[in-house]
Amino acid sequence: MGCRVFCTDYHVPGVLIKEAATLDLLSDGRFEFGIGCGWSEHEYRAMGVPFAPAPERVSKLEEVVALFKAHCTGQPLDLSGEYVTAQDYAGLPLPVQQPHPPIIIGGSRKRVLSLAGREADIASISTVSFEPVNAQGRTPQQERSNASSSSATQRVIVSPISTSKAHPSSSRSPKMRTPH
Repeated sequence: MGCRVFCTDYHVPGVLIKEAATLDLLSDGRFEFGIGCGWSEHEYRAMGVPFAPAPERVSKLEEVVALFKAHCTGQPLDLSGEYVTAQDYAGLPLPVQQPHPPIIIGGSRKRVLSLAGREADIASISTVSFEPVNAQGRTPQQERSNASSSSATQRVIVSPISTSKAHPSSSRSPKMRTPH
């Protein structure tokens, strides 16, 4: 149970972390915490959310992941980062899965994937742009309209994939993910 990736900029970090821990508790340990730093400037603008430069968004993601892991210890927290602050914060509720629910970090660039390698249990690798194009810059729909057999019905399925490593405290085996 979970979302492929929650965008850190669309949520108050402390609230998102408590919601994630609550979902793990309510699902009896079936929650997977997917998180990323956002990439669609259009989507940000449409929601009225400032679109910070990528290095700032990734730094915030790093701090949110650290807050999540610290929350899952159940200890009182006092964190003061550039993007995330938690003072007199109680790491409650405790999630069922310990030391924490599996963390999925989504992205496609070196810094985010390096973070996923260090901190995540699953890396959700974005392999396609928002509107996929081929080497000639044409979308699948444009290619279909240019095809000689344009009367034939064609379907295009674009499936980003993820790889994972087993959670250190889990008996679950690594899994490959593709959207349904």
